[in-house]
Amino acid sequence: MAGIRTIAVCHPQIPFSDGGQERLSGGLVDAFIARGFEATLVSVPFRWTPRAAIGRSCLAWRLLDLSGSNGCPIDLVVATKFPSYAVRHPRKVAWLVHQFRQVYDLFGTPYSDFDDGPEDRETREMIKRIDDRTLGECTARFALSQVVADRLKHYNGLDSAVLHSPPRNAEQFRSGAARDYVLSVSRFDPLKRIGALIEALPFTDRTLRAVIVGGGVDEPRLQDMLRVTVGKPEHTDQLIAALSVAATGD
Repeated sequence: MAGIRTIAVCHPQIPFSDGGQERLSGGLVDAFIARGFEATLVSVPFRWTPRAAIGRSCLAWRLLDLSGSNGCPIDLVVATKFPSYAVRHPRKVAWLVHQFRQVYDLFGTPYSDFDDGPEDRETREMIKRIDDRTLGECTARFALSQVVADRLKHYNGLDSAVLHSPPRNAEQFRSGAARDYVLSVSRFDPLKRIGALIEALPFTDRTLRAVIVGGGVDEPRLQDMLRVTVGKPEHTDQLIAALSVAATGD
């Protein structure tokens, strides 16, 4: 990256929430520093209720001046997810984790609280206009997965290159023989659909187990699902799942 010395990674913060996005943004800063760049994390709290707060959150990013700091220029900004890519900068790159999915692919599903009323319709149209313009400004666009890239192309007509995120402590990972369990590591949230794994296990071979690691708001419901499933006499000889509360990524 010729001519680039200082980098600001833009991260929309949800107060009191810690997950994969926080690890990705922090890990990106660490990776830049390890490669000799000066890098820092720029965070702005994000609210999506009431609806008007979404526009204000976008405006907060738009009004930021990240051209420089403390008398030194900021050579590059890397935006990650909505609405951080609304920031202005002549050298803005997006590494897109995801957009505001409630108005895109999740609209019309149980995972979105948007309906087709006038206020929600106006907000959806506003978000799409913001995404079209501010992601379109980027000098380069990368997507965390092919699904994210396809979604951006489908809804906004914008191309992006797929750039997967390496797992934290990637050097400690190794390949090995398959074991007799499925490991799920995720935030406990209905959108993650961990319940589908619990529901599917009684229909698998009895030797298959599931180990579910995470923590979050959906834990009580998942615990109830486990009690119901494991409590059935025909399944007592199979360890269906074990929930372990831990700080995990998305």
